Amino acid sequence: MNHQQMDAEQLKAAGIGTGIHYPIPLHLQKAYTSLKYSLADFPVARSAADEIVSLPMYPQLTVDQQARVAEEILAFTSKTARKQVEVNETSFATAEQTETIRQKYLAGNFGYGHAKQALLELILEKYKNEREAYNQYMQGDHLEKVLSRCEEKATLIATEVIERVRKKVGFF
Repeated sequence: MNHQQMDAEQLKAAGIGTGIHYPIPLHLQKAYTSLKYSLADFPVARSAADEIVSLPMYPQLTVDQQARVAEEILAFTSKTARKQVEVNETSFATAEQTETIRQKYLAGNFGYGHAKQALLELILEKYKNEREAYNQYMQGDHLEKVLSRCEEKATLIATEVIERVRKKVGFF
């Protein structure tokens, strides 16, 4: 069971209905198959489809009902966050690294500034691959080429749609 399903189940148990707004990302829906997008083309959209739960939202939803939904979400996300902290208590450092820093602190001459520097080094190491990927995308014209390709696809689609609309309303 993924986080989306767990969130929906938690809210359902509290008597709050949920939905999955886009179970299939837009770029993978049948209407867009001619664009030949792949799963990897829009990873954020795919992630959103896998993780986001739609909450109750309609004109008759009272302020009290809105407050109840918010309270339930806060209650179970707080529990989830506490569990996550327990599981990932040392997510940036191994137990050995944490102990080394602890011993340095206990030995003295290792204060807040040193701890911040040690944490920064651990964070930079943990996200080294992501930082390298980001830097690659930002160098050269790779990102510009991807955006240009997407712009070309969007222009072709928009042009076709506008032509069909103009024909329908009698402008051609």
